[in-house]
Amino acid sequence: MPSDYILEVREDFIHVKLCDDFQINSQVMLKIWAEMSEVCKNHDCRHVLMEGKISERVMNTFGAFESGSRVADISPGLNVAMCFYDYQTDDISEFFQTVAANRGTCIQFFTDIINAKKWLGIVESPKPSEAF
Repeated sequence: MPSDYILEVREDFIHVKLCDDFQINSQVMLKIWAEMSEVCKNHDCRHVLMEGKISERVMNTFGAFESGSRVADISPGLNVAMCFYDYQTDDISEFFQTVAANRGTCIQFFTDIINAKKWLGIVESPKPSEAF
């Protein structure tokens, strides 16, 4: 069964690449947060870039509360840039952010990767072919 996402440890951040037309729901987000928690602890990482195109969000206020609480439990001072292409935030998104922020985790939504990386302070080294 294919995964809904790929979690990859980079030099100074964790990259969570969501599958095409990803559906946000409580079950899959709790799964991501659990795996991310283990990776963050093993690599002492406090910066996460989540990226993808969201087809639908099936989450109510309770789900947003639970998700915000779980992501905040991962690591003190965690910063998560959520780069969701063509995604419009709403009251549920803002509630999720607030729940996490009240527990010490900073989450920011973006629609472009450049600003998301900039916010996280990610400076990627040029590839060897780009160095010249």
